[in-house]
Amino acid sequence: MNKIFDPKKKLTLDNPEIREILPPENILQKAELKTGDVAGNIGCGIGYFTIPMAKIVGSLGKVYAFDISIEMLETLRNRIEAENLQNVIILHSEQYSIPIPSETLDFALLSNVLHEVDDYLRFLNEIKRILKPAGKLTIIDWLDKDTGSGPSLHERLSEKFIRDLLSNTNFEIEHYETIADKFHLFICMRK
Repeated sequence: MNKIFDPKKKLTLDNPEIREILPPENILQKAELKTGDVAGNIGCGIGYFTIPMAKIVGSLGKVYAFDISIEMLETLRNRIEAENLQNVIILHSEQYSIPIPSETLDFALLSNVLHEVDDYLRFLNEIKRILKPAGKLTIIDWLDKDTGSGPSLHERLSEKFIRDLLSNTNFEIEHYETIADKFHLFICMRK
């Protein structure tokens, strides 16, 4: 569990450089999040993607925001109140136990979370459980090379490793690209 992001660094999660490299609205549009979807932001942090997700799904949809850090969730709660968003449900979760019924979500997002877990297959199978059949999973994670920032190189996952994980958990990759020579972007569908 020593790979988990330190909540004391939470304010580094949303800054102008990150917004330029990973503009959340553009990524969510590419991943085909749409009005009325029930979405989940797993490892939501302070809401970098949660808030844009809530605006995209609108009043007909909802966003579940999950994190293992109470401190992150409290910061997110304040940001959601400031934005007056009524369609976000904030839930504390355990790493391998997400507290919603099976087949709840149309869409799930993991942004810079996958490299933090110890049991990748168990984690992805839990996400598969909460996704509806043909539900979408979008994964953003650090490339397995020195990018000048981010986690230690030994914590990063290769494209091939992530592809194998997705195959072993019955996710079909619909799109893959790298972003700014720093991140993997996988857009997948639950088989």
